[in-house]
Amino acid sequence: MSSFAATRRALGRVLSARHSPFPGVETLSQALDRVVRTVARNPQEKDEFSTLMKRGAFLPAGRTLLSADPVVKAVIPNCAVVPPTIKAFESFMRHTTGLGTCLNSIHPGSVVSRLEQLCNVPVADATGRKPGVMATLHWAHPDAAALVDAKAANPDGALSNANISLIVPANEWETFRGSPIFDLSVRAAWACGDPGLLLSPNHQTAAATSPCGELWLTPWEVCTLGNLHLPALTNTMGELDMAQVRSATRSATKFLDAVVDSLRFPCLDAQKATAFHRRVGLGVMGWADVLQGMGIPYDSNDALALAESTSWNMRSAAQQESTETGRRHGKEGMQNSTVLALAPTGGTSSLFRASYSIEPHFKDAHSISSNAHLRMLAAWQRHVDNGVSKTVNLPSHATEGDVAGVFDTAHALGVKGVTVYRDGCRHAQPLAVGTKANCEECVAI
Repeated sequence: MSSFAATRRALGRVLSARHSPFPGVETLSQALDRVVRTVARNPQEKDEFSTLMKRGAFLPAGRTLLSADPVVKAVIPNCAVVPPTIKAFESFMRHTTGLGTCLNSIHPGSVVSRLEQLCNVPVADATGRKPGVMATLHWAHPDAAALVDAKAANPDGALSNANISLIVPANEWETFRGSPIFDLSVRAAWACGDPGLLLSPNHQTAAATSPCGELWLTPWEVCTLGNLHLPALTNTMGELDMAQVRSATRSATKFLDAVVDSLRFPCLDAQKATAFHRRVGLGVMGWADVLQGMGIPYDSNDALALAESTSWNMRSAAQQESTETGRRHGKEGMQNSTVLALAPTGGTSSLFRASYSIEPHFKDAHSISSNAHLRMLAAWQRHVDNGVSKTVNLPSHATEGDVAGVFDTAHALGVKGVTVYRDGCRHAQPLAVGTKANCEECVAI
């Protein structure tokens, strides 16, 4: 496949990370062989997974790609949700796994100091690079304002590796909207990109997410992620082929379920929680590339219709595969409690030189209205059973009123979470329009 030769240099950079069993010496093809030998549970799966990935239709998330070790048949988790304790963070940060945690249980007056402690748990990493953290807090917690203020006052300080999101249950929106914490959140998001909002359904039992918000998890669960490479699933006319999408989705869902069986857990609690839910998250990359190839504007109704059709077909095929897998294992119903989740795909996208997840091309990001970003998010979210990680990019001249409008529209459209980023609002901007990401943390996702 031509993209292999084009991406070997990118893979070399990725595999220079310490998690690769063979740093800096693998081609992409060799890395995928290593992953398949680690994960496949039988010869049939080995052939199926190898074919899926070597045709360029799918890649596992970065941590799976980097850490898969066929000698011990083990994979390090991409990320996890844990209680907000030093001990829990230490157990996972030995692997620099990205972590989510809910701070609701922390005593008022202690939330900010506790999060600073958690974000600075020592990491067994010669580079000193800390993993990403998603800290969630109910909007009405007495410390909500203090937490938002702490991040906004010094976004590149002690909480620089933490994303902050306020949990807003659907039946509390109007109360939240009329409260001072809403206005504070708008001002802070305008200033530094935090907090985001987690617009929780009333029945939502999970109160924390993976670091980028695409997976809602219960305490001690780890996440298993991978992504379809949509440009590889087009026909000779360059149109997205739903038969190929469904076939690749089924194989990818089976692959992710096999990864669950290969995970190396730092503690028994994580093993039990993950085995109970077997939650996986299949996402996509190259969405903007497909739209461009089909001549469909990102902010058009045709693009929204294709997004809904694609996500519906993916969910249908993934649930069908999960149900059949469950039946083979003597289980009634689906093998996996959720099957779809759209992660950012930063590092893995670069291996195929694909656009990130469902984001527009960077050169177009600020020419697309915030409403168009949100409508695309909602179109995908409609059939995604877990979350969608998507940032609503705003130009530098956007106002606080624009940010409030994004939050209002996100609630009205029924999305599960929303984050805004105003161009230039952070001194250490993670991504600039017209550039590609060069962030190791993205590789881990």
